[in-house]
Amino acid sequence: SDKFQNDPPDPLLAADWQESNQQSPLAVSDVREEPRAAAVRNLMIRENKLAWLELPLSVGGVSLGVLVLYYDAPHTFTEEEIELLRTFANQVAQAISNARLYSIADETLERHVGQLLALAAIGHELTATLDMATICQLILSHALDGTRTTTGLIALVSQGQEVEELVSYGYPPDTFANRTIVLQGIPGRVLRTGQSALIADTAQESDYLPLIPTTRSQLVIPILRSNVSLGVIVLESNRVGAFTDEDEHFVSQLTNQAVIAIDNARLFGRIAEARDRLQVILNAMQEAIILINADGEIVLANPRVDLIGLAPDELLRKNVSELLERADLDFAERLGFRSDAELEKLVKSLRARSTWTPREPLHYNISVHGDERHIQRQIIPLWERDTEDKSRQGTETGALLVFYDQTEQFELAQTREDLSRMIIHDLRSPLTAVTTSLRIMTEIVPKESEIRPLVETTADSSRRAIRKILSRVDSLLDISRMESGFINLDTKPTELATLVDSVCIELSPLAHELNITIVTQIPEDLPLLDIDADKVERVLLNLLDNALKFAPMGSSVTIRAYPNSDKAGYARTDVIDCGPGIPDEHKTRLFDRFVQIEGRSGKRRGSGLGLNFCRLVAEGHGGRIWIEDNPDGGSIFSMTLPVVGEKETV
Repeated sequence: SDKFQNDPPDPLLAADWQESNQQSPLAVSDVREEPRAAAVRNLMIRENKLAWLELPLSVGGVSLGVLVLYYDAPHTFTEEEIELLRTFANQVAQAISNARLYSIADETLERHVGQLLALAAIGHELTATLDMATICQLILSHALDGTRTTTGLIALVSQGQEVEELVSYGYPPDTFANRTIVLQGIPGRVLRTGQSALIADTAQESDYLPLIPTTRSQLVIPILRSNVSLGVIVLESNRVGAFTDEDEHFVSQLTNQAVIAIDNARLFGRIAEARDRLQVILNAMQEAIILINADGEIVLANPRVDLIGLAPDELLRKNVSELLERADLDFAERLGFRSDAELEKLVKSLRARSTWTPREPLHYNISVHGDERHIQRQIIPLWERDTEDKSRQGTETGALLVFYDQTEQFELAQTREDLSRMIIHDLRSPLTAVTTSLRIMTEIVPKESEIRPLVETTADSSRRAIRKILSRVDSLLDISRMESGFINLDTKPTELATLVDSVCIELSPLAHELNITIVTQIPEDLPLLDIDADKVERVLLNLLDNALKFAPMGSSVTIRAYPNSDKAGYARTDVIDCGPGIPDEHKTRLFDRFVQIEGRSGKRRGSGLGLNFCRLVAEGHGGRIWIEDNPDGGSIFSMTLPVVGEKETV
């Protein structure tokens, strides 16, 4: 409101702003929750100013006032944001102080104008370099010129209070053979306290440590960032009272400029060091990496790009369009793109800074120096954070292409696939012959023969055993395929009740022998499932066979199904037995390959592959499988499978 603009409330720092050079910024993230803002809460809410930051304006120990920045909504202030605004407040304070300098007395005007010109000039000079020694030389040179003295030094210290940079003028050559001397005497005190020292007569100071015998006055100014001493500027003169308050003020302003330049130089040094470390890591990686920026330029390519038949030197700082023009390079093909146009489409989206969905890993074959290689490529988008909303990814600024050499794994998987097929072929042929023999034996025995029932029973048992062997071989093959990632599910709409009936018919002779009743509870309105019917049928066969194996004689095994309430788009199937149950520590491990519960055996011995196959099939369909305790005793093996329609992602 106009009233607020004409007569705003006093800052909370105003109560003691005469000491604001000692104060830290005051942040009010939410006036509704800030106890210190109780007196102005109603006013701020009415004016829709719910957060603010108060920054003391102080230069050289002189308080100028408070800078207040208001926000319409609650605002969480980060350390980086406060530090940036504190730097801005320092610049504001300097500007205000500089303006006041123009009103000083005529006899000091020339000197002050010279200092102002120095302050104006040094800002441009400091931004032109990132070398720490050069920065220190510039600052010290302007400090000496502005105070009209010829002797001085600037020392920067590390966090461990060791001198890491030292520049001096006017001292004998061996004065700083031992650098620690600058950490003693008055400079040492200034470093510890962060308070400037203007010594009119060094003879009157007990802790003065003479660096040269002729010094009679000394000015020591700390270089501070957030009340932490980064170093000191020491100026010396052979005249008593050579330095004034204005000199102290001027050098303090120089140190404020110095902090920005020093931070920039140190930040650049850390970035360069991190870049060098990153380059070492990239050079040691087994994966090939190519980074394309938003302009379509390749800004990173590690030596491992020879994996796809390329060299870093022919890629770095080149534009993708330029590389596509080289017919000898086959650039798009080597990066796994079907055509130049497909790669150009990716670069176009980068230039438009549009958002796109990360691509699934791609497998492709490529010939490199006559060797066939199987490559897996992954494209990872790089995002620029939204400066206003940190939770948002913002726009895309680049794409990182990572290439993995999967040749050995692919060849091993192919060898394993061939071996599995050979085993299956070698097993199927004799087992088929046995099955045929059983059928012929059954046919040649007369129906009226008294041994006919025995022959049929024996033949049925043998056929079930043969089918079980073939099922286990198929499961082993499918497990190998699924774990290698080289199998696709042939999904189609399927009625679960039909699969359950088929499984029950298959295992009903076994259940009859064991005197176990199979109960099915499949609702008629259960939606069709979007599944690979053959594999899910084998899963149900494994689960029911497993339940029959451990269920006591005279009990029942139940198969039930219903829509899953915990996850839309999926149906849940339970196989319930009244057996001994599963200990908690085995409920997850049982689904691993070849895992069985020690000390427990059912009516028949298993291979330890069935439940592992069940888990891989359930997860392959986007569902899951787990074990629960049956309240009536025994176990419940539960599995979720997708219904026809849109599936959720696990």
